[in-house]
Amino acid sequence: MLSQVYSASALGLIFACVRARDSSIFLCIAAHALFDFFFVISSQGNVSQGLADLEQVVTGMLVTGSIALALGLFLLWRTDSRVAGSV
Repeated sequence: MLSQVYSASALGLIFACVRARDSSIFLCIAAHALFDFFFVISSQGNVSQGLADLEQVVTGMLVTGSIALALGLFLLWRTDSRVAGSV
């Protein structure tokens, strides 16, 4: 599913920026756990039924991925400007 690849890549970009900034993977682990927790809560505990409406899932992944991509690019831009300013 291309929407899942897009969404996971965008979230990975955010996690990479957080990891580069804090030099610790534990914040990324906690953020990923929260993301999974909210997914289970939003599907009311029945994940397989939450994935049944394919159109809604794809739309949600594309929206989430777009927001995550924008945030990830912003974090990447801020990280680059900090590194350039400290040299």
